[in-house]
Amino acid sequence: MEFIKLDQSHKEQFEKLLNFSFPQENEEENEWVKLFFKNEKIWDDVYGWFDGEILVSTHSSYSGQFMIRDKFFDFKFIENIATLPPYRKKGLIRKGLKKEIEKNYDSNFHFLCLGPFKHDFYRKLGFETAMDSKKLEFDFDFLSKKTDLRGYTTKIGKLKDDSNLRDDLIQVNKWFGDHCRYNQSIVPEIFNETHIQMSIKYIAVAYDENLVPKGYMVFMEKDQILKINIMQYIDLQAFYALKQFLYSYQDQVKGVLLFSIPPDFPIDLLIDNYWLTGKKFSLQDAPWHMFRIVNLEKVLNKICKEFPDQDIYLKVSDDLINNNNGIFLLSKSKIERIESYSGKIDAIISISDLVPLVTGRKSSFELYLSGKLTVPENETIYNSKNLAPQIISEFDKIFPKVNTFSFS
Repeated sequence: MEFIKLDQSHKEQFEKLLNFSFPQENEEENEWVKLFFKNEKIWDDVYGWFDGEILVSTHSSYSGQFMIRDKFFDFKFIENIATLPPYRKKGLIRKGLKKEIEKNYDSNFHFLCLGPFKHDFYRKLGFETAMDSKKLEFDFDFLSKKTDLRGYTTKIGKLKDDSNLRDDLIQVNKWFGDHCRYNQSIVPEIFNETHIQMSIKYIAVAYDENLVPKGYMVFMEKDQILKINIMQYIDLQAFYALKQFLYSYQDQVKGVLLFSIPPDFPIDLLIDNYWLTGKKFSLQDAPWHMFRIVNLEKVLNKICKEFPDQDIYLKVSDDLINNNNGIFLLSKSKIERIESYSGKIDAIISISDLVPLVTGRKSSFELYLSGKLTVPENETIYNSKNLAPQIISEFDKIFPKVNTFSFS
């Protein structure tokens, strides 16, 4: 089989493969896919495996950035991963993603990022969940009446049609780019362009007394559910203004669904109760970003703010990329992979389990408790931080747990 970069001459086979692999289940997905296929940027970095003249497997790669521990890292967003059924379980996706990592190993790109169809499949390829997010769904009866608008107002319009509201959205996002306490991201242009062209998406913007935009919601109504894709607010009054806007739907919808909110979202300011007889309330963990480290030595040197007082020898296993597989020395001044070492190993971890450690989603102690960060000759893992090996505390100093929510 041959692996090549695709272009528009492969459009018919490419679309046929993706439509077969990902049948659209609702109006939103159907419109997104149609708009995505129309965008010429889709061909910037698309690859596929051919069996003769037949395209049997494919993936796309688009450039973007994520902020991790207050620093921007370059990413390749992996999309459109699909394989025809007769060619599945033949390692084509594994081989294709390995080529993607090898191609970018000496480049500026630090991570691959994808939204998995099956987490365990991608863990075997070195990916792991990297960002926290929650999903909140509740019947309208839960919505509390407490507000504190202080003169704030809201405007609503179609995201596709109202350029003024889109400009206000950009202004709010710019403020978050300078001040946000969450992980900012710069997604590939094709995602933003597709998003703003969707005819079923609406936007509500909150303004202060001087008509300065202070927050917004992007949403749609479907089956009497108000589905909110994103809700951002600069100050508390903007939060209350957007909450008040929800009340305008009280006779039109039965419930509200917020797809992605941070773990510290002020739910108690949105609802009065967590339980009502015969009514639905649900708060779930809903992380979707899985990251894959491309060049481990480069990532560790950029991400570490604290270096250990004493040398630490960390053994990392990476079944896909040999340059990430081996012993890494964490010293007072730098981190490097060492070719030859026969001394004491302080800790052992896989390349996938390193992902939540470097992003800050998991602490060293949490990984130690689950047996994912192991210490040689430490056979018993006690459920007590006081009884954890000292090396675990050292790792927590180097990689402290932080908020890892991202609005992307």
